[in-house]
Amino acid sequence: MIKAWIIKAWTTSCLSRNGRGDQRSELMNLCDVFQPDEDHYGKGLMLKTNTDELYVITAAHVAIGATKVMTDIGNKEQEMAVEMAWMHEGYLADGHPDLALLRIEHNDIVRAALRAKPLIAADNVSLRHELFSVDKQRFFKGEVTEIHSEVPSCVAPAAAPAAGVMGPAAGTSTAGSQPRMWLQLSGVTSMPGDSGTPMVTAEGHLGGVLHGVSPHTSKSKRHMSSTTNSLTRRALHPLLYIAPLDSLRSPSESFVAVPLPEGDTTHLYKALELLELMPHTFSIKKNPTMTIAEYREAYFSTAEPSSLLSEGGDGADGAVMKALNRLSKQISRVSEQINSMRGYEKGEMATEASFKSLREHLMQHFNITRAEIDSMTIMQLYMNLLKELRKKPFPEEVKLQLNFSSASRVIPPKLRHGG
Repeated sequence: MIKAWIIKAWTTSCLSRNGRGDQRSELMNLCDVFQPDEDHYGKGLMLKTNTDELYVITAAHVAIGATKVMTDIGNKEQEMAVEMAWMHEGYLADGHPDLALLRIEHNDIVRAALRAKPLIAADNVSLRHELFSVDKQRFFKGEVTEIHSEVPSCVAPAAAPAAGVMGPAAGTSTAGSQPRMWLQLSGVTSMPGDSGTPMVTAEGHLGGVLHGVSPHTSKSKRHMSSTTNSLTRRALHPLLYIAPLDSLRSPSESFVAVPLPEGDTTHLYKALELLELMPHTFSIKKNPTMTIAEYREAYFSTAEPSSLLSEGGDGADGAVMKALNRLSKQISRVSEQINSMRGYEKGEMATEASFKSLREHLMQHFNITRAEIDSMTIMQLYMNLLKELRKKPFPEEVKLQLNFSSASRVIPPKLRHGG
């Protein structure tokens, strides 16, 4: 009964400026995001802009490939096509923040139903703040346990790169780039399809967008059974990954266009999809100076034991097989946790085929040779991609229906004294 009351209370008031209003009027900002041949892929928060267009805030991995959104107005579903998508440039380079904006087709019914007042976004969510989901069907929450803030590792393209090298000159700052932030929460877990869900503070301020869940193992705990025997276990607890909305103050500074899957950007779009299958170490942050060929060789020399196991591992003795099995499990576990940070609920290992396909699409888009692709460093590759995506930044004249306000300070717990 208490749980049901809590769910009702949050779903009726957490998007409201003052905590009042009926459930439907406060929830009509929520929508479901779909991809081709998907029943449901993620969620988003719908807004009007100063130009009276409709936009959706969601997770970047949900936006890549999104084709339509659906929302419920007056017990009737409204379906709208996605016309354009922009993602935070940090997602492409380093995987954070996982945040995107969708422009959707005009719909008079939806536009008239959306609240006229701007929603309030929190700009200083700190440790120990709790964030809550906003959905009449789903309820989950988490307490902020870590705040990750870092200077962008992207660099601007060089004015005149050397012949045969498309990459940037190291050490040049990206113009207009903002510090990248993402939050780590520990709490009640979400489920597949929750990516893009808006999360709010206790005051109802928008605190960010959910983009991933990862199960982590806590320290061993001793549990007593009904008998005198005890059992030591390692307990799992979920971590929620949240993209704050601070960069939406000026999205034109750091949001770049997601390429369309058809036309002259087809190969660029396919490459972007394949990058999501790459290991987390295939990034500017982890291995900026390693060439594509060097990385591929190093990766598959590490991942090889996994493929050997799948083929039976003929000729290996028992001790070697056990060692290979442990390594394979470690690789799979790390892959699953890292991929879940970028929105994947199930980890996937990069394959020879995915590397080959990535290389082919890049060769086609940039009209260069295989040798030129292989000799690129990871940083050069990402900078070339960012340069392409920055050709269509988020339009400066468009202002989102958001106001920013400070979240209430979290009061530290009082210490108890004996005696």
